Amino acid sequence: MRNCWVGRKLSIVCKRPVLVAEHSIAELEAHDDWWLGQQGRLTDPMILDEGATHYRPISWDDALHEIATALRDAGMEVIYTGLRQTPEMVVNAALQEDVDAIGISILSGAHMTVFPKIIALLREKGMTDVLITGGGIIPEDDMKQLQEMGVGRLFPPGTPTTEIAHYITDWVKSNRSF
Repeated sequence: MRNCWVGRKLSIVCKRPVLVAEHSIAELEAHDDWWLGQQGRLTDPMILDEGATHYRPISWDDALHEIATALRDAGMEVIYTGLRQTPEMVVNAALQEDVDAIGISILSGAHMTVFPKIIALLREKGMTDVLITGGGIIPEDDMKQLQEMGVGRLFPPGTPTTEIAHYITDWVKSNRSF
């Protein structure tokens, strides 16, 4: 069941959101990971409102806002540029805002194109002390390859937002000089 949950409120769940909407958390927890895995690939964002027993669907934009809010709650300033940004747009925003880290959410399968392009653009602009991190549906072998290229830790669906916040905070403290 762990692989389905991100943080306390946000969840990236199976492609049949009706399954999660129709079943209570208690009913879902009664099933093992194998059964849940048979229900479909992890693709759709859902949210569990405080006190609720069932998840409800939310848009990807709302899901990313939830992650941004969790990072803000951890004390970070978050500049959310929106969906469907080009690597050039991301790096230009990072340069203008003098960021410590860039977080990229990849669900399209373009991670082996997007991350290397961002790395190249950052190097071109002399921004070699900026963390590049992110997450989404990225195969483990690709994660390893991206990390060898210079990408920081990548977070699969199911990673608690507190873990992401701790990683970014620790990285910035260790790698950025102020």
